[in-house]
Amino acid sequence: MNPKYTLTLAVLAGIALGATVMQELHAQVKPKAYTVSELETIDAAANAAFVPVITAAQKAAGGRNLGTGGGKIIAMQGTAPKRVAITEWESMERPYTPA
Repeated sequence: MNPKYTLTLAVLAGIALGATVMQELHAQVKPKAYTVSELETIDAAANAAFVPVITAAQKAAGGRNLGTGGGKIIAMQGTAPKRVAITEWESMERPYTPA
């Protein structure tokens, strides 16, 4: 067989194999999940005791706080909440097992 045709056939086979593998890898990626909490502090002392407990529970469950607690909040419609906290999770399928 002509080396030119052999090389072309090998390149086409590699492209086809690569496309198939990439499709399988993309199909396995699970989207992340997010929890959005609207907060209003009524008792500062209770809030100071509550924050470390909830942060530890979220970390133990695999959550990652996105650090949005002190950001500026703008309402698209209605009244804006006082504070917003967003937590990122690996996926919806990850089971939660309390400690």
